[in-house]
Amino acid sequence: MPQWMVHAHARAQRVGVRRMVIETGAVCGVAVAMVVLASATVFGSSLGVSAAALAFALTALVVGAVLHQTMPLVQELSVARFRMRKQATHDTRTGIVNRQHFIQQAYREWERCRRYRSGATLLVVDADHLDAVVEEHGRAAGDAVMRAIALSCDGMLRKPDLLGRYNGESLVVFLPHTDTLGAVDVAERIRNAIATNRVSWPKHPLRITVSVGVATLGDQHLSLNALMLDAEAALHTAQQAGRNCVRTSPTPPSRSGRSYPVMPH
Repeated sequence: MPQWMVHAHARAQRVGVRRMVIETGAVCGVAVAMVVLASATVFGSSLGVSAAALAFALTALVVGAVLHQTMPLVQELSVARFRMRKQATHDTRTGIVNRQHFIQQAYREWERCRRYRSGATLLVVDADHLDAVVEEHGRAAGDAVMRAIALSCDGMLRKPDLLGRYNGESLVVFLPHTDTLGAVDVAERIRNAIATNRVSWPKHPLRITVSVGVATLGDQHLSLNALMLDAEAALHTAQQAGRNCVRTSPTPPSRSGRSYPVMPH
């Protein structure tokens, strides 16, 4: 990226693009005024034209030239700013949000669901034997697998649901206003969709499966991290069970005080 764009982006982060455009316009206006004043003084009488007409013509020429040069730069700056913001919040290999940004989003939802006791569930979706795929076909194949998993997950989610990259082999899903039964249904649909699809690859299509750990928000989850740890523990159980399956953490009691455990699939 050119150095001027780095400085311009830093300025835009401090004051905003709108203020930058206003400042640029103000500078251009002062420059135009100076040119008009000098031109009207020097050439107005000798050419036999009115100072107003000459000022208007010169102003139109200068403003047109300035806008012609400035607008593409403003547009380029806006595009660069959007790209830099996306790079800071999204995983470049899958296109979904990265772990840090996911946690920021999920924390707000976790607080809201906990405050109003509206229920929420978290899924950790792990690609089975991804290391073997990378070893045989290369890192690009591993990236293609994770993109396919992200696409399948995204297709199963509602608008309020959150999807993000958890680590090299896993994605994480936050389902607000969802109980264990609803979350297991989503997890099973994700698992089945991935197991029945193939990832296109030059030599031959890649067959992939996922294991899913499910944890439902309860009174014992005093932090979002506690909920994530329970989902990880459920994922570990799924991996020990042979992978390509869904497992849940112990289901918290309902408001009536009764517990409804979900049988693993």
